[in-house]
This record gives sequence, structure tokens and C-alpha cells, in this order.
Amino acid sequence: MLSNLALLKAIIDNTSEYFVLLSPEHKILVFNKAYEELHKSKLNTHMKQDDDFRKYVHPQNYEAYMDIFARGLNGESSVIQRKIHLDSGHIWMEFKMKPIYDQSGLVVGLTLTSSEITHLKQTQIELIHKHDILRGIMDSSKDNIVVLDMDYKVLALNKVAVSQYHRAYGVKLKIGDDYRININPINVKVLDETFTKALGGESSVFELEREFPDGKIWVEVKVDPVYTHGNKLLGVSRIIRDIDKRKKAELTLLESEEKFRKILESASVPILILDKNMNIVIVNPETEIVFGYNHDELYNYNLHKLIPQRFHDAHAAYEHSYFHNPKSYRMGMNRQISAVRKDGKEIIVEVALNYFTIKSEQFIIAILQDITQRVRSEQKISMQLKRFETIAWLQSHKVRKPLANILGLISIIDAEKEKSYNQEYLDYLKESAEELDKIIQQIVDHSADLEDYFEETGFRDQQIR
Repeated sequence: MLSNLALLKAIIDNTSEYFVLLSPEHKILVFNKAYEELHKSKLNTHMKQDDDFRKYVHPQNYEAYMDIFARGLNGESSVIQRKIHLDSGHIWMEFKMKPIYDQSGLVVGLTLTSSEITHLKQTQIELIHKHDILRGIMDSSKDNIVVLDMDYKVLALNKVAVSQYHRAYGVKLKIGDDYRININPINVKVLDETFTKALGGESSVFELEREFPDGKIWVEVKVDPVYTHGNKLLGVSRIIRDIDKRKKAELTLLESEEKFRKILESASVPILILDKNMNIVIVNPETEIVFGYNHDELYNYNLHKLIPQRFHDAHAAYEHSYFHNPKSYRMGMNRQISAVRKDGKEIIVEVALNYFTIKSEQFIIAILQDITQRVRSEQKISMQLKRFETIAWLQSHKVRKPLANILGLISIIDAEKEKSYNQEYLDYLKESAEELDKIIQQIVDHSADLEDYFEETGFRDQQIR
């Protein structure tokens, strides 16, 4: 199976936020494409795995970074917002530092998640002085945006917020209303917790399945403090984004992955998934049983490990040809190859191949079936048939010659019963009989090896019945 870091990399590359996983020594363990592109396009730096992350921290943020990193090592989560000045202008960034624990509860690393909030920050600032402009901006958003004062009273909201509040509670929300008054008591607790954090300068982001009278949808809720130009706390903003399609796609993907895993585990034949270098990335339990290896002994090893040494060069040439012209091979299409088990014993397998692509990367799925016993049985049957052919030839050619001699001599003796030279005929008759006896013995010798075959196939019993 894929490594934990590789799996994490694949997951975080699909997130829109900037993400980096750090060791307690500031070492970069993994980062996503969004973070890499941010540093390339706006900060003109190129991030590398295993580098010290501190050298990528903007001087304006270095002190703040060291502070939240230290708090993270002590088990504290932190959220800060910073204005970063660039040659091309400035951007607002939000940084979230969270500790990661091992099973014993020790901090083994920290995640730094950041996102550009320039647009949101500008919206919050303009809320005080440019209400009409802000209203137009808010109404153009597909997100549900509400700004509350420190007593939960509505300071501003957009059309989406009005529509969704009415859809959920049957009430038209307006400026000055208490936002909590119609909310389900179950959800008030979450509202209070995130609201209190925002008043303390901390942002919150979470996902939940929101219930409406006509159904449920998944949403992402982001709660932030809102400040005046003088950096005085004005209130709290709540931005609710519809992520129903994305979330259900994620859940469907997880369900599909679970089904795929169960299919692999229950398959009664070996199944391997190979990358473009023919390295094994996934194997099922039956593969371990047939070849005698455990998962760790096969994972990330080249397929050559399961192929006898004498065939490596020929197989390498075939691999090159296959990836330049990939196609499917079904079972029964004479794709038979020799394979080798961990104990060195060779077996014959029939192979079905197919290829697929994930994010522009090619993979091959190989389904194997051990046909060693079947091939050996077919070879044994072929040998027995050749023996039958030999016996039939002896019977039809060699047996008939001495038999014809014997019959001819008998006819002569019978016709010349009174002649004195009949003894000469008898000598010829004896010689032919002895020759016939030798040929019959040859037939018996050829037939002796067929006894085991008769016992295995039940041929003799079928003849008796």
C-alpha cells in the first residue's frame, strides 16, 4: 500500500489551503502543491522537503512564527492573521498551527495551515466605511456571510444569508436581530464556542451537515474576528460555504476505496497493482499466500522479484513495449509466464493485465492465476497420448507381420500334412511366434506407465461400467 506520507501528500494536494507538515526541529516533512506555488509565484522561493522551514518564513512573520511554533510544541493550537508586504503590494494571510501527537500523547510534529484572506480582510475593513460597497460585494458572493456584534446582533448580511436563514427557520433575518434566537439549541453550543474564540482573536473553521426542512447539505463554517481601522474589535464574521458536492464526492471516494479494498482482500487469486516503473504498490492477501511473502517484503519492490532471473532481460523489454502500447489482456489469452516463490520454487501463472490512469500517472493491475498443476497435467496427458500412438503403431505394423507368417505357415502345414519336410515349417512357425512374443512384451512395457494415469483419471472404472 502507499506510504503514510505519500497518502497524506495525495490528500492535501487536493485542498485549496496551503499546508505544510513540520518536525519538532522545523524540518519540512511534506507540503502541498498550493504552498509550493504560493512560494514560487509570490515569494519567489522554491520549497524543498527536509529543508529547515524557518528559511522560508517572511521576515515580517518570523517572530510570530517562532511564537506559535513554541506554543505548538507545548500542545497549544494557534491562529494568527498577518499582513505581508510584497514588491507587488500586500496580502493578508491567516496561519493555523496545530500539534500532532503519537499514541503515547507526545508531540511528534506540527501542521501549519495557511490561507490567503486578503479579500475577506478587505471586506471586513470596508464594512465600517463603505457599507454600500460591502453590501454589493457580499451579495455577489455565493457564500452565506453574516457579521455580528459582540452581543450576537446582526451588523451586516448578504442575500444568501437571508435566504438560507429563512429556509432553515422560516424567519427573514435582518440587521439588528439576535442571530441566536431561532437556532436549534444543539447548534447554539458550537456557535457560542466559536464566537467566544473569535472575540479572543482566534479564528475557527469546521464542517458540518446542516439540516433544512427540505433536506441536508454539507457546509464549511469559518468564524473570524472583525476589527476597525484602529484595530478595535468590532464583532465576528460567519461565512458559511456550501461544500455539499465536494463532501459527498469525498465520502463517495472513501466508500469506493473501502469497496475496492474489500474486493482485493476477498479475491481468491493474487492481484497486484504496479506503477509505471513496474514497482509493486498494492498486493492482496492471496498474493502473500501464493508467493510466500508478506506485504512489507513486496511493497515498492520491482515485479522482477517474482520472475526467475533468467527471464529478467526479456521481461524488461516487454515492459518497455507494453507502456508504449498498453492494452488489456484477459485470462485465457495465453499470457502464461514462469514465476518464482520466496522459497525459490517456480510456478506457472496465467496473467490478466489492464491499465488505468490517476492524475496523469499510469498504473497496471495484474491478476494472476497459478496454473502449475493444470500445465503439468496437460503435459502428462500429452506424454500418455504419445505412448498410445506408439502402442497403436506396434499393433498395426509389427504385430501383423509375424502373425501373417504364422498364419501362412499353418496353411502350408495343413495343405502338406504327409510331407516329410514339415519340420522346417514348424521351425519357421516357432521363430515367428517368438518374434510375436517379443513385440507383445514391448507393448506391455509401453503400457506399464499408463497404470498411474488410469488410476488418476478413473479411465479403467469408466471402461468397467
